[in-house]
Amino acid sequence: MPLRPSQRLQYLVERLLVRGAHYRLLFAAAIVGLVSVGAGTLVMRVDGGFDEWSDAVWWAFLRLTDPGYLGDDVGVARRVISFSVTVMGYVVFLGSLVAIMTQWLTQTLRNLERGFTPVVRHDHILVLGWTNRTPSILQELLQSHGRAGRFLRRVGARRLVIVVLADDVNAERVQSLKDSLGPLWDPGDLILRSGSALQVDHLERVAFAQAAAVILPGSDFSSGGLDNSDSRIIKTILTISHYGRQQRIDHLPWLVGEIFDDRKLHLARRAYAGEIEILSSHRFVARLMAQVVRHVGVFPVFEELLIRDDGNEVFIRPCKEFVGRSFAELVEAYPQAVLLGFVQPSGASFKPLLNPADDTLVDENTRAVLLARTFEDTQPLVDTDLQALPREQGDGSQDPDLSRRRILVLGWNHKASDFLRELDSYTNERFDVHVLSVQPAADRHKDVRDHALDLRNLRLTQHVGDFTLREHLSALHPDTFDNVVILATDLLDNGEESDARSATGYLLLSNMLKGEEKPPRVLVEVLEADNANLLGGESDLLVSPLVVSHMLAQVSLRRELRAVCDELFGSGGAEIVVHRSELYLDGDARVSFTQLQRRALLRGEIALGVATLADGVQVNPPVDRVWERDEVRDVIVLTTS
Repeated sequence: MPLRPSQRLQYLVERLLVRGAHYRLLFAAAIVGLVSVGAGTLVMRVDGGFDEWSDAVWWAFLRLTDPGYLGDDVGVARRVISFSVTVMGYVVFLGSLVAIMTQWLTQTLRNLERGFTPVVRHDHILVLGWTNRTPSILQELLQSHGRAGRFLRRVGARRLVIVVLADDVNAERVQSLKDSLGPLWDPGDLILRSGSALQVDHLERVAFAQAAAVILPGSDFSSGGLDNSDSRIIKTILTISHYGRQQRIDHLPWLVGEIFDDRKLHLARRAYAGEIEILSSHRFVARLMAQVVRHVGVFPVFEELLIRDDGNEVFIRPCKEFVGRSFAELVEAYPQAVLLGFVQPSGASFKPLLNPADDTLVDENTRAVLLARTFEDTQPLVDTDLQALPREQGDGSQDPDLSRRRILVLGWNHKASDFLRELDSYTNERFDVHVLSVQPAADRHKDVRDHALDLRNLRLTQHVGDFTLREHLSALHPDTFDNVVILATDLLDNGEESDARSATGYLLLSNMLKGEEKPPRVLVEVLEADNANLLGGESDLLVSPLVVSHMLAQVSLRRELRAVCDELFGSGGAEIVVHRSELYLDGDARVSFTQLQRRALLRGEIALGVATLADGVQVNPPVDRVWERDEVRDVIVLTTS
C-alpha cells in the first residue's frame, strides 16, 4: 500500500526531530521563517502599506516573536493578521523554544548525573563495577587516610580521588552511597561514571590507563552466579591488557582483583600484562573460619585487624636504618608497636618472614611487619643501643584440644569445600565434620570431587535436612560437638534472605544449647553488616563481604599485605593463637606486658596482647601496662607450629 504524502512528511519530520536538540531548534526556526514569509506575503496583498516585500516579512517576524508590536497596527485586515501571527508566536516560537531548551537542559543534566563525561584525572584509584563489595571498599579507602596518603606519595599524587565505574549511575544509587558513607561522602573525592568494565570506550571514560591502582571486586549475588562473576573479572583483565598492547602502553596500572574459585587464579594472573594481585575470597574466608574453629578466643583479634575501623592494624615499614641487624635485636626497637617479622621481595611477589629465627638479618629490601594502632606508632628507636633478647625456637607442640575436634556445619555454599580443604591441611590435627544441608548430598559430594579434595586428616559425613527445623537439627545432637559453623547460603536471591535463614537457624540452635555446661563454640557467617547487630550473643559473627572488602582496599594501597595475610591465616607457617596465662606467669603477683613479651620470646613466640576478665581482648596494650595475676585469663601470641 503506497504511503500518502502526509504520512511521508510525518515520517521525515519525526526522523529529523529525534536527532537531537539542534535539529529541533532548526525545525522551529524553519517554521518561524515559513510563518513570517506567509504572513508577510498575505499582509502585503490584502493591506499594502509596505514599500518592499521584505519589509512586510520583517513586520510579520516582529509580531511573531514579540507581542508588544500588536498595538501599533491599524486597519481590520492588518490587525486580524497581526493577532493571528502573534498567537502563533506564542505557540510556535515561545512554546517550542521553551520546550526544546527545557528538554535539552534536562537531558544534559541527566547525562551529567549518569556520568557519561570522560574523567580527566591521573594517579586516581579506580573501582571497576558496582557489586555488594563496592560501598565497603570505598568506605575502607576513605577511612585509610594515613595509608592512602603514603600510597599517593609513592605514585606522585597529592590528593586521594576515587573513580567508580558502575553499570548505571542514578539518583537512587548516589543517595544509597551517601547513606553508606555518611560523613565520608565528598563529591570532590568520589567520582561516579556509568559504563561497563567490559567495554574499552567505557574504560577510557574513567581514564583507566592513568590510574594509580585498579580494584576489581566480585559479587556473591551477581547475575548468573559466581562463575559469571569470575568470568567478568578475567574478561575485564583481558580487555585492559589487550588495549594496553594495542595502544603500546608501557606501564599498565597496578591491579587488585577478586576471584571466587581459586582454581582460576592462574588464569587471572596470566591474563594481565602489568603488576597484579588476585585474592581468592572464598579461600581467604575459609582460612579465617578454620583458624576461628581451631583456636577458641582468636576471633576478636581477627575482627580488630580485618573489620573494625578502630584498633590495631598490620603495617609495613621500610627498615633501612637497621640493615645488618638481626630480628632478636629489633624486638624492642618499636616501643608502641609489636614487631611480627619481615617481608622481602621474591620475584614478582613477596616472601613473608613472620616470627622468624633470631639470626634473620635485615637487608636493603627488607621491610618490617608491625602491629600498631597508627603508622606513626611504628616509629622505631634508632639511636638506642639495642640488645638481642634471649629467645628459643618453638617446639611445635599442639594444644591437646586440637588432637580431634568434632565440627557441625549447618548449610552449604561455595566456600564449604575450601573450608574442608583448609581444615585438612593441618596435618597434625584431626577433624570429624558433619554437614547438615537441604542441598542433596550427591551435589555436595560432587562439589568436593570437583575441588579435587583428598581428605586425609578429616572425616566427612553428609546429612540431608533443614537446620531451621528443630527435629532435623536435634537429630544430630549439636551439644556433642566442639564447634558449630553456620554457613551463609548463596542459593537465594540476595544477602538479606540468606541472613534471615542463618538467623533463624542460629536462634533455634541457641535455644537448644541453653543451659548446657560446655556448649560448642558457634561461628556464623553473615553477608550484610547490619544483620550482625541483630544476632548478638556470645557467638563469633563473621561478615565475610566486609573482610574481603577490607583486604581488597588495603592490598591496593600496600601490596605486601597480601603475602603477610596469607602467612598469618594459612596453614604451615606463623599463626595467631590464644594460650592459657599460666604458661607465662612465673609466680608473680603482678605482671606487665613487657614481662609477658619476654616470656613469650623464651617460648619462641611473640606476644600480641592479652585477654582479661574485666576488659576482654586487648591487642598491643602499652608495654608498661600492669595487671594483677588473677586478671589475666589468656595471652595472645604469634607462634609457628
